[in-house]
Amino acid sequence: MRSIRQLVLPVALLWLVPQSALATWSHNPYTGNLAVSATTYDQSSCLAVSDGAGGMIVAWQDTRSGTSTDIYAQRVSAAGVPLWTANGVAVCTAANEQFRLTIAADEWGGAFLAWVDYRSGAMRVYAQELNSAGTALWTSGGLQVCTAAADQNTPSIASDLSGGALVTWVDYRNVATAPDIYVQRIYPGGGLLWGSNGTAICTAASTQAEPQVVGDGGGGGLIVWGDYRGLVPEQARFHLRS
Repeated sequence: MRSIRQLVLPVALLWLVPQSALATWSHNPYTGNLAVSATTYDQSSCLAVSDGAGGMIVAWQDTRSGTSTDIYAQRVSAAGVPLWTANGVAVCTAANEQFRLTIAADEWGGAFLAWVDYRSGAMRVYAQELNSAGTALWTSGGLQVCTAAADQNTPSIASDLSGGALVTWVDYRNVATAPDIYVQRIYPGGGLLWGSNGTAICTAASTQAEPQVVGDGGGGGLIVWGDYRGLVPEQARFHLRS
């Protein structure tokens, strides 16, 4: 039985780090900060999660190809040392744009990543797991999370706390009723557990937007999103589902 819980609430986190843990990092805002990537062209939309060992895994959108936006990542040790390929490992360099990146720790020193991918000429959600050494564990270039013939957008990814991942997104397959919320569970190793097109979380009338997911500790998850049912466009309510 699928177990998904849903909730939509803004969340603020405060991370307090002992000064001793920062001793090897430069605190000078003008010189000496650690360059995670120093290639030509822009890097943007960076995100980071803990690597579980005092360091972090950073992922970002990267235009070093000069033709499109790709996804790169780097692991930085607790001592401030980049551990993977200089300037980051390539997570996805497929044709056209990759964007709207999201990331979550995988509980094993690596990370899960998901993004919107335009390689086919339409918006599709792809995902990848990197292990603690920066090696991709799923399909090269990313695993397609949903194969429905409709755009997918605004993904969120989380560990299912059992070795796999949960991915939720905004889905446009029901264009007559506006965007909906769908979710997919990915096995360790990259298999799709909930069919090739995911499972519907909310298909209510009007627009659903900006979903976020977290694992519930039992293989399922909690999902939260903004919902416009019965409201004028300037209003939205948060909804939660298990």
